[in-house]
Amino acid sequence: MDKLQLIAEIKRLVGKADVEKALQRLVEELEKAGSGLANDAIQAQSLFQKTQKDEKQGLVSFENAKLNYNQVTDQILDLLEALKKEGGNDIQAKPAKRLLPWIAGGVLALAAIAALFFYTKKEVPPVSNDCPVFEDTAAFKILVLPFKPIKLGDNGVLPNDIHRQIKGKLADLLNGVPGIKAKIEYYNIDPIKEESLYPDVSDEAEKIARNCNAQLIIWGTAEKQASGENIVLTKYKFREIKNLTKLLITGNTEVDTITSLSSIFTQGLLTDGIFANMQLLFGVIANEMGKPGEAIAQLEQVQPTDSSTTVLVNMALSNSHLAANHPEKAIESLNKVLETHPGYWLAVNNRAVLNYEMGNTAAALQDVGAFIELQDTAKLTDAYLTRSALSLKAQSIDKAEEYINEASKLATSKYTREIQQLKEVITKEKREQLKIKKEAELNLQANPEDTKELEKKANADKKLGNIQEAVVAAKAAFDNYSTDPGVYKILLEDAAKNDTNLFKKVAKKADQVGISRKELSKDSRVLQERFKMTRQ
Repeated sequence: MDKLQLIAEIKRLVGKADVEKALQRLVEELEKAGSGLANDAIQAQSLFQKTQKDEKQGLVSFENAKLNYNQVTDQILDLLEALKKEGGNDIQAKPAKRLLPWIAGGVLALAAIAALFFYTKKEVPPVSNDCPVFEDTAAFKILVLPFKPIKLGDNGVLPNDIHRQIKGKLADLLNGVPGIKAKIEYYNIDPIKEESLYPDVSDEAEKIARNCNAQLIIWGTAEKQASGENIVLTKYKFREIKNLTKLLITGNTEVDTITSLSSIFTQGLLTDGIFANMQLLFGVIANEMGKPGEAIAQLEQVQPTDSSTTVLVNMALSNSHLAANHPEKAIESLNKVLETHPGYWLAVNNRAVLNYEMGNTAAALQDVGAFIELQDTAKLTDAYLTRSALSLKAQSIDKAEEYINEASKLATSKYTREIQQLKEVITKEKREQLKIKKEAELNLQANPEDTKELEKKANADKKLGNIQEAVVAAKAAFDNYSTDPGVYKILLEDAAKNDTNLFKKVAKKADQVGISRKELSKDSRVLQERFKMTRQ
């Protein structure tokens, strides 16, 4: 295959975010030609495939997966550059310089590369003199840089109006919603003549945004091929924007700010690609400015082309639905996030809290429990804290105590106050239930058949984790014609394990005394599953 045709095809695929097919085609053609670059392409393909697999299994964080994908894309472009520099129109079979020795070096080498990526940055001098003047009325300032052009061969045409199209499209969206006081201005930089000052990574861009007092900066690279097709890499960075809400079991919220580099590949009709990107950014801005309805309208039109964009779009959608008080729709968006990346803690946490608030504590506990099994050490303390709080809400004091102790073992100093507060609540609740249990046992010594005291003892023992004692007391209360839902729940959960006849008997009696299955199965995964089976 003609070399320049192959390069153009691979860049088109990368532009469509179809990195998997790009690698497949690159490996096929390089191996067919016997090129020394084939091994480098195979190594890049291996990293891509491993990241995909780990991401599906929840073995890699969202941020690290995105970093790996970005590195693979960079390596593809490096390979194409090396291929282009080879003489002639055909792919050469002679050995070529290896581009990816670090991949074969294993995890330590990858960590070193990641460290270099984030910490080896060129110094960006103060640039306030190049900043535009924003209107005083602008509550949200957006800074757009001219895109850095990349030339393809002698026939390449340098695009120079990408930033203008971005400003135009985003301005159209913003102007269509009254009350969003946002302003978009250009940053004065020549990406060719001042290449050394042009940002490569998000921290460099953020420094420019900070110097210009802008909340959002947009920059990137653009290439127009001889065919007229555009390949654009759009990068953006929100500076100190609280755009993702972290829900708390207490009913409060805190924020989890996006800090990592967010990239979207666009291809085809340039205006279409830019429009899709700007819809995503507009959605975040509109929600930030108190316009969740407008944010939802735009975000729902975005069609994600890769896993990173799926996470970003649906987290933004979930946040907007929360602001609009649509918890069910917020959960739907979080479902899409977790289908793509099951180990993304913020999505796990928010879905768990929403499920709890909607009365489905069992599902909430299952979500957090599944996350803990992934053993993501960076978020394990948070997960145990949430699991402890949920268990306390589900009146399982023993479990709440167990999980807060696990959190204490892992926690750093920043968790001290939160752990102490939750421990105090657990201790207070435990003391109260022990008191109820003791008083009931004293009263039962005088009257062992007292149904109310048996109910009190059964429920207190259940909350304290004394399951067998709870079952004995509940059985005695049941035989005395108790109508307490807690008694029935204790007996049903125990009978569900190995006594089908008793389960049917207690369930039938619950129906007769007017205790609904919905009430009985609340916070109980065992009873939810069992009742589901009996309906089938």
